[in-house]
Amino acid sequence: MSQPLQPEQQQQQQQQRISQYQQYQPQPYQQQQQQQFQTRPPPPHISSKGMYATKLVLRILSMISAVVLIGISASVAVSWDYGPLVILVPPAGVAFIWDVAESICLCTRRGHRGIHPGAVVGVDLILWLGYIVAVVLFGIIWGVNDDYYYSYYYSSVTNYRALIGFGAVEIILHLTLFIIGCYETNVRNRNPSTQVIYVQAGANNTVMYPSTYPMAQAQPYHSAYYTQAQVPSQQYQYTPLEQPKMTELSTAVPAPVATTYNQPGHQ
Repeated sequence: MSQPLQPEQQQQQQQQRISQYQQYQPQPYQQQQQQQFQTRPPPPHISSKGMYATKLVLRILSMISAVVLIGISASVAVSWDYGPLVILVPPAGVAFIWDVAESICLCTRRGHRGIHPGAVVGVDLILWLGYIVAVVLFGIIWGVNDDYYYSYYYSSVTNYRALIGFGAVEIILHLTLFIIGCYETNVRNRNPSTQVIYVQAGANNTVMYPSTYPMAQAQPYHSAYYTQAQVPSQQYQYTPLEQPKMTELSTAVPAPVATTYNQPGHQ
């Protein structure tokens, strides 16, 4: 006969069983939630033909205006003053590079899609604010020294007025492009994003659902890490079969059959 286990031995066996159960217990779904839940970004916004033509024309005009600003500033710097070269050329150079990049994207990308509308909003915002600061600063400096330039360099007055005029044109162009970028960003964000859910298969043909998934919340037992996939119950309609027809047998006793024997002496 086996001896009964001591309390210490029973406790050790119980701890071993608990540790084995924990090893086979599936991991919580929340650790894999980031990998299984992925939200796709909204679809790219495709401009209409009219909007595409408007943006392309504005970019071309901005490039021409930036080239004129750089050319006049270089001409003034060679003659007598480096002020326009320092104040107006940096924003004009950045604007020219940005306009070229956006124009190339508008002409080459499928659907006439330019750079991301969020990037357009940010860059054009910086450009038209930068042009405002540069033009105002240049106007203040030129206004202070207006009498000096008018007395000694009469031709500089025309150049300075042209610089301020083209600077104002750049402000209007990039402000318009900024507004268009805000509109396209709003349209793009209003499109619903697609949420992709990856469901893992567990042991014994079970399906692991996240705790925030509607199907998992509808289950009666929420504390489980996974739920058993329920097979929809099929309803069957029972139709009784017809009983076979039985032939009625007669209960009458048949009449006896008379038998005649040929005995000797009888004819």
